[in-house]
Amino acid sequence: MAASVQVYTSSEVTSEWRIAINKAINIWNDTNSGINITTVNTSTSLSVNVVMGEIGDRSHIANGYYPYGGKPGTRIMINTNFINKLKDADRLHTMIHELGHTFGLRHTNEPAGYLIPCTSPKDIWSIMFGMHDDTTTFTYFDNVAISTLYPVALGTKKLYRYKKNQYYFYATDACEITPSKDSYILDGDAGYLHSTQIPGTVPLYRILNGSTVKDHKLNKNQTSSNDVILGYLYPTQQPGTTPLYSYGIYESKPGQTPSYMYHYNYTTTNSEAILKVIIGYVNNKTITKETPKYPIVF
Repeated sequence: MAASVQVYTSSEVTSEWRIAINKAINIWNDTNSGINITTVNTSTSLSVNVVMGEIGDRSHIANGYYPYGGKPGTRIMINTNFINKLKDADRLHTMIHELGHTFGLRHTNEPAGYLIPCTSPKDIWSIMFGMHDDTTTFTYFDNVAISTLYPVALGTKKLYRYKKNQYYFYATDACEITPSKDSYILDGDAGYLHSTQIPGTVPLYRILNGSTVKDHKLNKNQTSSNDVILGYLYPTQQPGTTPLYSYGIYESKPGQTPSYMYHYNYTTTNSEAILKVIIGYVNNKTITKETPKYPIVF
């Protein structure tokens, strides 16, 4: 579900913490998810209110309320004992972490709460790990959790793109790949597909590209009974959708038959390339900036 959240910062919050709050909001808004945070100048019963005060446990830098009654947590309190004792990165980590609590994310190292499928309770670099550090970026499992809880549209699921060397693997089920075990790394995403077919959408098939590696290509047309439906996308552009581009990347394989192979990068990023095709339109929060041309892989 989408989460449109308003954040109010109380007047006693110092300028250093205000900078951290604004940066944390930008980081959350940059996630390709349904989370959208805006700031307001007046506290309301619906806003997340950031205040400063003394917290009983003096070891806690801040604390945040969990959601209740379908609304985000209503308060984040910064411990006044830590006003002048932190680095900028510590304050930023704290605000990203506490905003996570207001969205319903608990500590990844504590048994309380519900473990989101395909995430890890031992992700020590998670922004939601319960022991403080100065991490300010989301881990792979953080991204899976956020996208699972807050997709950009109801009934959609993220299309993850994994990469190993020059080979690409695509999945909407994060349980299919364990990066540390399968040697693939998360290479981004290609927007969101509908989980079930709705009027105006067509299936997107995952097709094995080659026979010896897990390398994929995607197509609206089924080519064999082994093809997998990842989800459903629009063949023409609709409100709230963006093009899903296919880039063919040429790999030369001297001394082999055939002597070349194409790998396919599917992304919502519009780049200059000769082998570029729009295969459909997916739900997406933002359109990413242009990147350089894709190189030939040798």
